[in-house]
Amino acid sequence: MNKILFIFFSVFLFPVVTWAQTPFESRPQNSNVFPELHPAGADQAPPAFNGETPLKPVKPFAKKPKRPLPPPYKPAERLSSLDGKAVGFLANSHPAAQELLLKISDNLKKRHPNLDVRFMTYEENTDITDSPQKNEFFVWLQSVNAVVTGIADNNPIRSEQTSIPTHIERNGRPTVLLAESSYLKKINQDEKHPLHQRIRAVGTDLSETDAPAINRLTDEIEKALTQPLSDKEKESFKSLPEINLPDAMPDFRERFEKEWSLQLSEESKTAQL
Repeated sequence: MNKILFIFFSVFLFPVVTWAQTPFESRPQNSNVFPELHPAGADQAPPAFNGETPLKPVKPFAKKPKRPLPPPYKPAERLSSLDGKAVGFLANSHPAAQELLLKISDNLKKRHPNLDVRFMTYEENTDITDSPQKNEFFVWLQSVNAVVTGIADNNPIRSEQTSIPTHIERNGRPTVLLAESSYLKKINQDEKHPLHQRIRAVGTDLSETDAPAINRLTDEIEKALTQPLSDKEKESFKSLPEINLPDAMPDFRERFEKEWSLQLSEESKTAQL
């Protein structure tokens, strides 16, 4: 038994103990100490241990192709002309007209964050210098570039000769009149009408307050605001009288949201604009 143990220690353990006691710098820098572990030879042996565990390069995961983004919403080709401009929304005292214009103005502001959108209204008994009448006029800011105005048949502009569209378009500002189709038809057919060739007409009624209708009306107003002036329009502007208007303008949006709270009676909802 002792002979067997002596042979075992001498043949198997002695080389291992001797190699383990050898300083690291004096050890062979290849793996031929145990060539049976690397039958291919020293050339195929792994690199010498340098104190760090070598890491295999990890292949990156294959990226899935990104889904193409939907094209930006562009209802018209001339939308860039509204950037940085100011548009005023004028409404008379009819609550349904104010609600409709509020929704359209908010929708236009969402489409054009850089557009200065102001909601305004006609003010009764507003003093306007050199004006023959002092009813249903609006104190408007002269820095606005364009105006959208809405009137209701039960509360029309009292004097079309000196109406807000006339005041504003004499300076070349595009004005959109949102009114009942029959009223617009009368203006378009009558060449002697004071508002003929001085407005961009958009027909509607006060019942069009759902989202599709608001989007459609906003599209038409965008197109009308950015449409170049025709020769007849430019000629009609020259014939308009000069009227001096105040420079300052309050913003009535907050006041009307509080007064009406956008809650219209059934009578107002069915009224025609």
